Amino acid sequence: SINFTKTSAGGSTAILAINGITAVNAPSAPIATVATNLNFPSFTANWQASSAATAYFLDVSSSSSFSNLLPNYNNRNVGNVLSFNITGLIASQTYYYRVRASNVSGISPSSNTIAVSFPDCPPGDYEVKTQAEVDNFKVLYPNCKQISGTLNITNTGTTNDINNVDGFINIESVTNALNITHNTILNNLNGLRNLRQVGEVIWIGNNSALKKINSFAKLKSVKGFFVGDHKELDEVSGFDSISTFFYLNI
Repeated sequence: SINFTKTSAGGSTAILAINGITAVNAPSAPIATVATNLNFPSFTANWQASSAATAYFLDVSSSSSFSNLLPNYNNRNVGNVLSFNITGLIASQTYYYRVRASNVSGISPSSNTIAVSFPDCPPGDYEVKTQAEVDNFKVLYPNCKQISGTLNITNTGTTNDINNVDGFINIESVTNALNITHNTILNNLNGLRNLRQVGEVIWIGNNSALKKINSFAKLKSVKGFFVGDHKELDEVSGFDSISTFFYLNI
């Protein structure tokens, strides 16, 4: 305990601040655990329960020293839970989180710090069905150069508005197949001009407005190439770099 004794009837009022002291019966610091559900632009922060805690306060920062706290996650009271979804994040950025436990007696010190980094590319197959999804790929994955599965660009949904594939301008490799189908207003494939390798086949079909397939000058390897059902198509060219090629079906 700390006692204060008044020694003079006169004098000025003083204000005393004491830092770094945990209140008696306040919870101990929780243990933060690895983040889960990393699916840009969000992840789930997790931590272990602290005995007698009735709520938890969460910090998320782009700085390991927490000098730059995210506005929505600056000492945020998330209630009496052991996980919380963090949203609205920026690509190619490492984030850090820590948590404190509280009850009626006070607030604990901060937990350990957990770092969270998003992968450069999405895992497995990737599919886009709208122009917004095409455009958003470069925003979500600005450093991505490889699709580690099949890339499907198809307007099989209710919104048929894909007119270009520029969102994939940085892609150099597709591990499995590249399927570009049923896009009735797609008019060029220039967004795929940096593609160098496709592990399986390229299937381009039923894109009724497509007139030219001439954007694959850098493509070196693909097992097969199928082109079909294009009423306006009048040119298929530009495969000068191909070194591995099994069949072409037009």
